[in-house]
Amino acid sequence: MSRRRVVLASVEAGALLVVVAFLLCLCVPPVRATPAGAGVTEFPGFHGELPSKHYAGYITVGHEQQNRHLYYYLATSERNPTLDPVVIWINGGPACSGFSAFHHSIGAGYSYAENEDDYITNDTNRVVDLYDFLSKWFAEYTEFQSNPFYVAGCSYSGVLVPVLAQEILQRNEESYGMKINFKGYSLCNPAVDVDIENNAHVPYAFRMGLISDELFQSLVTTCNGKYWNSSSPSCQGNMEQFYMDQEQALQKLFDPKLGREKLHAKQV
Repeated sequence: MSRRRVVLASVEAGALLVVVAFLLCLCVPPVRATPAGAGVTEFPGFHGELPSKHYAGYITVGHEQQNRHLYYYLATSERNPTLDPVVIWINGGPACSGFSAFHHSIGAGYSYAENEDDYITNDTNRVVDLYDFLSKWFAEYTEFQSNPFYVAGCSYSGVLVPVLAQEILQRNEESYGMKINFKGYSLCNPAVDVDIENNAHVPYAFRMGLISDELFQSLVTTCNGKYWNSSSPSCQGNMEQFYMDQEQALQKLFDPKLGREKLHAKQV
């Protein structure tokens, strides 16, 4: 078995044990010129010929003394080979685990650094590395430079994706060389503002009928709109009741039988 097949087998067998921060899914047309040795012809658990061209490898980002090697897996499009866009999917977390085709965080999956200090990072550095990765990836896979390019993600990537989009646009304006053909970005259930999102839980639960009118009015009075991370003891007490009532309501919603059993127990 070749080294590349061993790597893919490890991903299949041990992905749940690997902590990864981002997910990259590149859906693109077949490649005419690719890095040597990047082609993947077999995949564990899949029998027969792959439905499209697959590639895997490393892109090195950072300065000469701070080389960081980011692992990626590319699955080309099964549809129109000339018009389909390139899409990078960035998962949330941050540092969530899952089956990942792009090990963005150094130390997660197969991505690694030559300098131990590079294993400590932040969102700003992640965006810089992401752009560095993309510019070098397109330089290696020149076939895709003219394809429409989109950035997509969910959850915590709501913090990263807009900043990456801005970085791409700014670099395109400043660059005299290769420009990324950026067309837009898409976010699913994104994290945007911690305070706004967490404070929205109580009114949302009330509108959905998950808590009583009495508890909601008590929360409004004691928390004064700051439900999350409140320093008020009375608000904290009401929030404890809120979480219990919400959990019970959700249990009844998703398991009606459980709700009927609890109701019967109270009546008895």
